[in-house]
Amino acid sequence: MHVMRTSSSQFAPVTRSTIKFLICGLLLLPLPGSAQTPRKTAPVKPRTYPKNTPSKPKASPEADWTKDLDKFPGLLPEFGKLAVRLAGEVHAPPARTQSKLMDLVPGNTVGFMAIPNYGDAAQQALRIFREQREQSPVLRDWWQHGAVATEGPKFEQSLEKFIRLASYLGDEVIFSFSMDGKGSDGDFLLMSEVKNPGLKSYLEQFAKDVADPGEKIWVILDSQQLASAKDAAKGTPYILSRPDLIVMSSSLSALRALDAKIGHGEPRARTAFTDRVAQAYQNGAGVIVAIDAEKILSSGAIGTASNPAQKSLLENSGLLALQYLVMEHKNVVGQPASQMEVHFSRQRQGVASWLAPSAPLGALDFFSSDATTAMDLLLKNPGEIFSDILNFASATNPASTAGLGQMEQSLDIDLKRDLLSKLSGEVAYEIEVPREEGGMPIWRVALRVNDVDGLQETLGKLMKTTHVEATRYEDSGFPLHRLDVPNGPRSVEIHYGFVDGYLLVAPSRTALTQSIKMHRSGQSLAKSAKFRDSVPAGHSTDASGFTYQNTASFLAPLMKQLAPDVAAGFPQFASSMSPSISWFYGDATSIRQASNSSAADAGMILVVAAVAIPNLLRSRIAANEAAAAASLRTINTAQVTYSVVYPNKGYARSLAVMGPGTGDCAEAAVTAQHACLLDGTLGAPSCSGDEWCVKGGYRYLVRSTCSAKTCDKYVAWATP
Repeated sequence: MHVMRTSSSQFAPVTRSTIKFLICGLLLLPLPGSAQTPRKTAPVKPRTYPKNTPSKPKASPEADWTKDLDKFPGLLPEFGKLAVRLAGEVHAPPARTQSKLMDLVPGNTVGFMAIPNYGDAAQQALRIFREQREQSPVLRDWWQHGAVATEGPKFEQSLEKFIRLASYLGDEVIFSFSMDGKGSDGDFLLMSEVKNPGLKSYLEQFAKDVADPGEKIWVILDSQQLASAKDAAKGTPYILSRPDLIVMSSSLSALRALDAKIGHGEPRARTAFTDRVAQAYQNGAGVIVAIDAEKILSSGAIGTASNPAQKSLLENSGLLALQYLVMEHKNVVGQPASQMEVHFSRQRQGVASWLAPSAPLGALDFFSSDATTAMDLLLKNPGEIFSDILNFASATNPASTAGLGQMEQSLDIDLKRDLLSKLSGEVAYEIEVPREEGGMPIWRVALRVNDVDGLQETLGKLMKTTHVEATRYEDSGFPLHRLDVPNGPRSVEIHYGFVDGYLLVAPSRTALTQSIKMHRSGQSLAKSAKFRDSVPAGHSTDASGFTYQNTASFLAPLMKQLAPDVAAGFPQFASSMSPSISWFYGDATSIRQASNSSAADAGMILVVAAVAIPNLLRSRIAANEAAAAASLRTINTAQVTYSVVYPNKGYARSLAVMGPGTGDCAEAAVTAQHACLLDGTLGAPSCSGDEWCVKGGYRYLVRSTCSAKTCDKYVAWATP
């Protein structure tokens, strides 16, 4: 007997998450757990099970979402319309220029997060989804009868509850975490202003609805009850409900201190950390996340006090001087803006100093404006970085650099003096996905050089030592070189040349000469409008680093390979996607990151990938299914053969019994315990009992019904 299940189930989680993203838009909402539906098994060759057939093994239940794509034609274009409406019509909460809650944060706070009230945005997203569902028979039919039919309404109800809760709250919700300075567990505060009455009653009713009988999910107190309250069960949070404020905490004492502070009108606790957080509100705040690294490090919470070696390592790396980290995301004139600051209490040292101060990023002038992804970093002199690495390695393991001298001697060079110190520290790369179907990706590397003649001499010495010969040629007015690097039975071409102080490396002559032409003609990424427009407000193109991801360029070749009816719903995605760009700026005591890119692009990638990948790999899935059916026939044949060769045993008890065991299948090694009727993958030694064998994307298992001596029945399964 044999049974096989077939499905492209490996894509189900991606599709489900994508659908939730479409419904939520850009909201930072917790998504409820997903109830999954077990799939029915489909026999390859239907057979009747004899009585007393062994019970089927339990398989992981998974919802086969991809079947809905065939069951509901036109569903994908409807998802596309919905995604575009959510991205264009759901408005983020306005930036906040002040915060009353910030004044209530304790002075010993080490962690802080402020999130705007997303209630209105959630309501907009829900309204848009319901409108699209009513206007689209396909979307409505899928919602009522598709794989989402059970889970969808529950999620919709959860979103409604979130919207109602948000209607009671003020403009923001703040979370703070404090420490006592001794590294012990601290207290948290979760608070928001109260905008409308009735919140306490709502929370009490909510607790009754979700809690088991006699269980308390929280204890709600007013100011009077708080004064005389006693500790509840460990782990049960407390909620202080005031007419103007709602606060949750793990500690009664923290709530009492906060309540007293409000009553006495005490001013905000002033520390360098809280001042920096307050500064984030001055230019308009969206989401703020901040960590007081200095206080955490000094408290000994990470073991530096009791572990001198760890403290020494952090000190040498420069990370012990961390003061605070602040991350912000907001919308400025309708455009997203993100920034992060890592601040140090003194001048950056060690690893923290590797990112060089801001300067012109010249390597980008050799890259294409059609680049799919690119990065340019300014580092301090690589020779100095090499010395830092050796110092760190020696501090942790004195023997770790023992072989360095021998390697340098065999190459006849000094790595730091002859190679790394010849480079200035600017390191950049580009990858360009071709627009033509079937084309190979193009990559380019650019390194700024401060001693061209010295580096050329070192490269010549290395090639001579390693017996690699470079072919020299002229193109675009520069002497260029081709290397044929052995790579198995074939060799790989690498082309390089020195151009205007940069070492350029590419996989072909065409890619290298194109890089030079872009540099000369002014048609490079650095000269493009999208590069200039990506500079964050108040910043410059002089930077310490730059990362670039052109989502539309990445998706273009995938879109061409989709079936026409599938691809029809997604061309608007590519046209609306802006490149994801981040800028990095370093100075003596801080590193800052800034970006104008939208977080929505990541969601769009998921949307398209969830559609493109299953379609592109459908042929592979079909091949795996065919191979699984063939493997089951092989197992069936092996079982029949085993019962004939070993009639006193009957059928084999497991796949491992029919496999080769740990040895080979020489005639002397073939036994009833390892019959060599299956290969070492399908009949691996570990595949006994309830253990599955894995081959070609499927899992296989055999179970037999046996008496004391023989097995007269068996069943074999193959499942994705």
